[in-house]
Amino acid sequence: MSQTPELLHPTPRTAATQRPGPPEGCANAVPGWNLRKRLPPHPLAERFTAVNSADNTPALLYRIGPGNNPAPTRERALRYLTSCRHPHLQRIERITSDAEGSTWIIAEYPGSHSGLLTLAELLSHKPTGTLSEREVWHTTSHLLAALDELHQQSIAHGTIRADDILVDPRGRVLIELPGANNALHPTSLPLDHTIREDLRSVARLVYELLTGIPCNDERLPVKKAIGFRGRRWDRWIGLALEPAGGFATAREAIARLG
Repeated sequence: MSQTPELLHPTPRTAATQRPGPPEGCANAVPGWNLRKRLPPHPLAERFTAVNSADNTPALLYRIGPGNNPAPTRERALRYLTSCRHPHLQRIERITSDAEGSTWIIAEYPGSHSGLLTLAELLSHKPTGTLSEREVWHTTSHLLAALDELHQQSIAHGTIRADDILVDPRGRVLIELPGANNALHPTSLPLDHTIREDLRSVARLVYELLTGIPCNDERLPVKKAIGFRGRRWDRWIGLALEPAGGFATAREAIARLG
């Protein structure tokens, strides 16, 4: 998928909030990795930058603290992550646990020397709190391609939010910790239902990216925000959010997007 210049990094504000030096108490928690800085947390886990002690390769490390489930149970639930390989899914290298019962996820670092950029932070740099139509198409196509890969493996991600989507320095959009929320908090709902909910959450996010307004049942038409071109987005969002319907697959959503 071609890159879009508008999605290249501004200077991430996460750089200013990083704490210098190894995080207290866990600098050597994962053998082979030296933790460097603590980042703002992911909704599911603490985030750290780290480098490989052998070759200085950078990585993101996530720590899920001890909870109701023992660490081996969490490891088994998350094991699938290491087999997810797609340009728009964050690459997970290894999952391990420490003596304190925390689970650690070792993942690629898709940031720059300035820091890590989420879609939520990218939006905060925009004066209107919105993306251009071109940027939205770019983001949506990347997310749907990523979900198609997950869904083909019978994995649902859960609600897609701007704060768990990463943007790398070339404008590549990635789902962070793909499917981890559903893996750690499984639902009894059938897979086809959760897949439709994944796609509905993308549609709600698309609406917010275009308008800067949270998507709800009384949403204003997108065309009021971006003009005549918004009519196709209104049709697409409407199809995705149909209570009794919605898109059954990411491929259907991609085809309807045009």
